[in-house]
Amino acid sequence: MRTFVAVEVHSESVLDAIANLQKDFNIKASPVSRQNMHFTLLFLGEITDDTAEDVKKLLSGIDFKPIELSFIHLGHFQIQNFLE
Repeated sequence: MRTFVAVEVHSESVLDAIANLQKDFNIKASPVSRQNMHFTLLFLGEITDDTAEDVKKLLSGIDFKPIELSFIHLGHFQIQNFLE
């Protein structure tokens, strides 16, 4: 399964700001829905179900606290379909 470690976004004001930014980008892509909004911290790639369970166990032992972020620059990247 394709897996990553991420921070969920719960702040309505942050979600609103991100949604507005998504509208401003002029790209051919569907924006991420609010319920799936997150910041990826680590992409693990394809891992087995057993490894995913190990990761979940390890992460459950961490005492997470809210973090504050500031953005200096935002951008996007676009992947071209070379088969077209």
